[in-house]
Amino acid sequence: MPIDDNTDAVLATVLAAAAQVFGRQVHHEDNLFDLGGDSITAVELVMRLAEDLGVVVDTADLVEAPDFETFARHLSVYGQHTF
Repeated sequence: MPIDDNTDAVLATVLAAAAQVFGRQVHHEDNLFDLGGDSITAVELVMRLAEDLGVVVDTADLVEAPDFETFARHLSVYGQHTF
C-alpha cells in the first residue's frame, strides 16, 4: 500500500527517533525487538515521539506493530494530538 504524505512524515519522525534511541540507522521494515529493544526502550521511544509529534502514543501500539512503517501508519490515522 502506498504511503500518503502524512504517513511519510510520521514515518520519517519515527525512524529519526528510533535512530536516536538505538544509536544507529533504522529502516521502515525494522521493529523494536529485532533491533534489540525491550519495554524500557519502547517507553523511551514513545516519550520521544510524543514530544516530536505532539501526540499521545500508546506503548502497546509500538510493541505490537510488526514494523516501524505499520506503526507510523497507525499513528498517522489514530494518533491523538496533545495540543
